[in-house]
Amino acid sequence: HSTDAEKALLKFADGCKMDKRSEWWAAQAVGAAFLGSRKNLQERVQWTYDNAELITEVAENPYETSDLWKEAKNEWQFMQLAAEWHKVVLTKQEHVWHVPIAADATASGLQLLSSILRDPVGMRYSNVLPPTSASAPPEDSYITVLDIARRMAASRPDTAHLVEHMQYRSIGKTTMVLLYGATFITVGDRVIKAFIDEAESKEDCLYPNVVTKKDCGLIAKLVIAASRQVFPAGFAALDWLSKLAKQAVKNGSTDFCWTTPSNDHIKIREYQYNSHDIRTSHLGKVRVATGVGEPDTNKIQTSLAPNYIHSFDQSLLKVSFSDWDKPIAVIHDCIKVLPSDMDAALDRIRRGFHTICQGNPLDKLATELGVDEEQLPRLKQGNGDLTKVLDSIYLFN
Repeated sequence: HSTDAEKALLKFADGCKMDKRSEWWAAQAVGAAFLGSRKNLQERVQWTYDNAELITEVAENPYETSDLWKEAKNEWQFMQLAAEWHKVVLTKQEHVWHVPIAADATASGLQLLSSILRDPVGMRYSNVLPPTSASAPPEDSYITVLDIARRMAASRPDTAHLVEHMQYRSIGKTTMVLLYGATFITVGDRVIKAFIDEAESKEDCLYPNVVTKKDCGLIAKLVIAASRQVFPAGFAALDWLSKLAKQAVKNGSTDFCWTTPSNDHIKIREYQYNSHDIRTSHLGKVRVATGVGEPDTNKIQTSLAPNYIHSFDQSLLKVSFSDWDKPIAVIHDCIKVLPSDMDAALDRIRRGFHTICQGNPLDKLATELGVDEEQLPRLKQGNGDLTKVLDSIYLFN
């Protein structure tokens, strides 16, 4: 995880020669860097070929053309990819491509929880299922959440005035932090941040002069409710994991242990720390840890859901790429490979995803944490067809 500028510094020592398919993937990456990933793959490719002149200008005169490339979704990565496209494809000054191209999971936590519970609604909106046609764009769950939240707002007299201001996609994305232990207050703060970040200037910012902090709290409630509609099983799983953690602690657990689908053993153990405050002349108050205290069972309860989801993120990458012998960069739910290797990488991810979601992982987790069905009834799996992920186009996008 790093800034767009830092990601644009990554380059593989081993490059690849470009055939038609490699060039297609490279063109998709250039287009995605400029447009974002909400267009379908062919639209991204077509943008690259339609804008050869712009790409050449950016590659040859990056300083003078900053007004062009700074309009890109990922401006620094676009500039890096544009320079490589210019050298290797347009002018053929170089014969080997070295810049890696990326594919990211669509809301990885919701993909995983929806698929583990075989929820066809969540599987659809997180792109686990294939699109209705090859030319269809990826599902944009954040836009869907925002649309539902706006309809909810319009139906209530106390929130109807907010509809005209709930236009930014980033507002629909704010609830994703709930997967990783965030609170309602955090979602409200992210709504505020969305209004600030989307404004072109301080004078144009809707917050706090037009949209108040109270309004942002109302919007947060709306997008949380809308997210539960788009990902019903995913959020039901979060509620269930919270109950599971509480019951495990009630049973006497002071740490949580489970085994991932890649056969890694995970143990969460947290401690309260004894500390002492020291007042200094230059640094003010400094808190220094003086020793480890009792197990912090409150902290392991709140950390179960995010740690469980992250353990499946790493399990997916491990199952998919443990024997991969080509250049690759991986982090959390993102991969970067050479254009010549993207087809093979995505195929591995689809098969790996199918593997790690097999069976009933949540039931297995509860059993490993020592919680039986009488203490906590298991969540029922739906009728979503997990094998459809093998035909997914935008699982990683």
